[in-house]
Amino acid sequence: ITVHNMGTGKAHHKPQQHFQPLQHKPTKLTFQNHHQRHRNDDVDIDAMQPIDTIAGIDAPDFVIGGELDDRTPPEETTSLFDAAEEPKELWIVPGAAHRNLHAHAGAEYERRILAFLTLHLSR
Repeated sequence: ITVHNMGTGKAHHKPQQHFQPLQHKPTKLTFQNHHQRHRNDDVDIDAMQPIDTIAGIDAPDFVIGGELDDRTPPEETTSLFDAAEEPKELWIVPGAAHRNLHAHAGAEYERRILAFLTLHLSR
């Protein structure tokens, strides 16, 4: 089971497969802009293409993004969701930006994640 939270990263059922919190659409421009703002010469921008790998994840995917996210806009979050295989779920959090999904949605955030995990872990 994977939960792709565009503001805080990606949680996996296998901790050793944890990805870094950068979760963007596959455009080079997006990654290059982020890389320039958060310079790290050890980062391989070409390897940071979640849209290239999400279809290969053999687990349910829950992709979450913020409506007002200027780093990973809703259309990029939706593109990532579209590339994922079923079963999958998408939630664009109304009024939320990039880093405040849980802070913004609180109980609804917890309810949705718990419901997703409960559904897919019970199978």
